[in-house]
Parts: sequence; structure tokens; C-alpha cells
Amino acid sequence: MMERTILCFGDSNTWGFVPGTGARHDREKRWPGVLAAHLGGGYRVVEDGVNGRTTVRDDPEEDGKNGLRQLPAAILRAGPDLVILALGANDLKRVYNATARMAAEGAGQLIEAARAARPEAAVLLLAPAPFGPGIADRGPRYNFRNPEIDTYRESLRFGAEYARVARLKGAHFLNAGDFAAASDADSLHLDEKDHLRLGEAVARAVKGLFEPGPAARGGLNGHGHK
Repeated sequence: MMERTILCFGDSNTWGFVPGTGARHDREKRWPGVLAAHLGGGYRVVEDGVNGRTTVRDDPEEDGKNGLRQLPAAILRAGPDLVILALGANDLKRVYNATARMAAEGAGQLIEAARAARPEAAVLLLAPAPFGPGIADRGPRYNFRNPEIDTYRESLRFGAEYARVARLKGAHFLNAGDFAAASDADSLHLDEKDHLRLGEAVARAVKGLFEPGPAARGGLNGHGHK
């Protein structure tokens, strides 16, 4: 079987941020590492996660956070057969004043950019897991307190909004919130057990794309779009 390359393009939950500490989960504990282990031979998983990365928004204080600006070069480096887009949670920070729908629309731009950079690659849009109810109280380090938008309730809309955009753009779709939840430690990041669950779910989805058959059916939880 030919080797398939998978690019995991995301934020701190792809990077492996340990909830509440800022440390990093070990490579094999992060969801891209779990994905690689479950896929086994015949696949190469490229992990590209950046803390604070957004879909299309520029951080006014720090360069290098705009995913749309970084994606074409990441695709050029990896040469992927599949691009997994796992961004949008940071779009809800107070500085951007965005909604879940706006984050999803930004993800739609990423889908278009991925196709423009590598038309032959498949695209899997991964909706962020919802925040925990304490997200607004985590202080300036996370900056999700917004007097105009209830960021916790807004995050509960990620799945529906991202599914809508995936259908519109003809991308494959997986809702991380169906498999993983933000840790109580900081209401934002995933602990080891949720990285494991998410990585396993993504592996099933990938096998459903590249290894169609009875064992792989349902890998996209019924939400795949071609």
C-alpha cells in the first residue's frame, strides 16, 4: 500500500497543551500521535499545532497566529493526501470578538485555501470541542471573558456551525465534541484520556476515507461529505 501523508493543522490542542499548566503532553499521548499509532504502517502523520492559532484572525500582540497565512506553507512542506483542520477555539477570545459561526466561516476559508494549495488532497474539518462552563473565569492568560458574548454557550454551537460549513464546502467532517471534552482544570484543553478518545475517532475517520470496507464504515460518525 502506498504511504499516505496526513497533515494535522491546529492549535494548542493539536500541540498538546496540558490543561492548566502549559506543559506539553508527550508525543504519543497527543491526538496526532494516537492517530499515528492506530493507523500503523502505510501512513505518515505530520503534526503542526501552534498555541493560540486562529482560523483567519491576526493576534494584535503576537505574529504567527493566523492559520490562513500559515496553511499554504504547511501544506507545501508536508505534501499531504489529507489535511485535517482543527482550528477555531481561539477565535472566541475577547480580542477577536467572534462567534462560533464566524469561527466556522474562517474554517471555511481554510478549506478553500487547502484545496487551492493541494487540489488532490482530501480535507477533514474537525470542530473544536466545546469549552467548559468556567472558561470566562480563567483569567488573562486565556482571555475568553467577553461582556458581549457568552463564550461557553457560544462554544456549544461549534459542532452545528462547523457541520454546516463542511456541507457547504464539500469537506469531510468530524465533531471533536462527540468524543472529547475540555478539562475542568482550565475549561479549554484536553487531558490524556480525551486526546486518546479523539485520536482514536480521527483514526477511524481516516480509515473510512482510505480503507473503505465493513471495518471502517461509520468512521466519520455519519457526517462525511465528499
